[in-house]
Amino acid sequence: MFIMRRIHDQYGDNICRRCINKRFHVDLQQEDCLYGYMYKCPGCKQGRQIVVGLTLSGKLKTLLK
Repeated sequence: MFIMRRIHDQYGDNICRRCINKRFHVDLQQEDCLYGYMYKCPGCKQGRQIVVGLTLSGKLKTLLK
């Protein structure tokens, strides 16, 4: 949950899973994320599905980061 606050502070509500993995050095898989909509990600500047939250497994993966 801490990582989602950091992501929100840096990128707002619009960032894709690939950018989260790259910038925060986590290994989130597609099933670890909850997606909201398609939007242009400010990190990679491409139209991607935007992460709006994490599942339980995603939260567990980010606990130590």
